[in-house]
Amino acid sequence: MENNSQKRDMLLILNRGFGIITTNKIKMVVYMKLSTRSRYGVKILLEIALADSETSAGENSPVTVKNIAERQKISEKYLSKLIIALKGAGLIKSYRGTNGGYLLSRSPSEINMLEVVKTLEGDLLISEMPESDKYCPVENMWEGLRSVMEKHLKNITLNDLLEDYKKHNTQAITFEI
Repeated sequence: MENNSQKRDMLLILNRGFGIITTNKIKMVVYMKLSTRSRYGVKILLEIALADSETSAGENSPVTVKNIAERQKISEKYLSKLIIALKGAGLIKSYRGTNGGYLLSRSPSEINMLEVVKTLEGDLLISEMPESDKYCPVENMWEGLRSVMEKHLKNITLNDLLEDYKKHNTQAITFEI
């Protein structure tokens, strides 16, 4: 099981595009820039999870694109494109009408960050190496790094982000409907 320090390291990489990964074998600085698709996609899911966690039991209130765009200062047009991908992957569901918007399709503890990143970015590629029948230690090194990153992302759930946010942000979260 990953410890909190390792999860925090991976959260830094998701948020800033770089960070330090420490495993029981190695410590390495990783410079990997994920596109805004992943970073904003995670923020969309977190906003929806936050809104859901602030409502009373059984009173799920869908979150609108406009609401997320205003809170995150991201264009509604761009968010709409990401929401289409998240909805297509079954991570969120939409509701129409005057009280319409988006809710999570599953519990935050059932959504891991590897699923989100792969939905929005495709497979993680650290380095593209030419295919060869010969063993290549450099290619093997990059494959090992990709494997470590995927393991980290798989072990971070949306619920982990939600709890981390609540722990560090004591202000009440308000959502307009």
